[in-house]
Amino acid sequence: MLLILEIAMLIGGIYALISAKVPSLLVGGGKVQIEGLPARLIGVLLILPLPTAFIGGVLMALLLGEEAANYAVLLEIFVVFGIAILAVILSRVLGKRIEPENEIEATIAKKAQGALMYAILSATGFAALIACPLAIVYANQAIKLIDEHEVGEEHRGKAKTARVIASVATALWVAAATCLLSSVLVLS
Repeated sequence: MLLILEIAMLIGGIYALISAKVPSLLVGGGKVQIEGLPARLIGVLLILPLPTAFIGGVLMALLLGEEAANYAVLLEIFVVFGIAILAVILSRVLGKRIEPENEIEATIAKKAQGALMYAILSATGFAALIACPLAIVYANQAIKLIDEHEVGEEHRGKAKTARVIASVATALWVAAATCLLSSVLVLS
């Protein structure tokens, strides 16, 4: 579980370093925006847990031997959650609040954000059976609202990304189910 959180923080940190924008998913949805140097600083901070936990674990193993395993897990928990809390606090302090222009734009933002959340959940096992269709439906609704009302264009990319992730996850689940079914039929 911690490794998944560390990888998500690593990906978000790399994205923030490259694009000079903190992903809205990490800072409270579409309501907060962080760009420029503050985004890159938070990006560096988000990258730190994985290498810090790894190096700390290796050093503890060298210094403490077999007893290091318990301490390494505690170190990893402390580092991951400490940096996550610090990143959230910094994002609240450094971020600019963005208010939607109207009710339609707020709805588009919620649907696009929801679609992305469900798309990410689609990679977590059996939750994909529910999350994939929800992500696709929410993404399609957001894109339809954007096309109809010509507002919220900044959320189109998020909705399209969610739709692609959910579609790929659905295809992988169908392939896995087909392989499982064919192996069961071959064995029987």
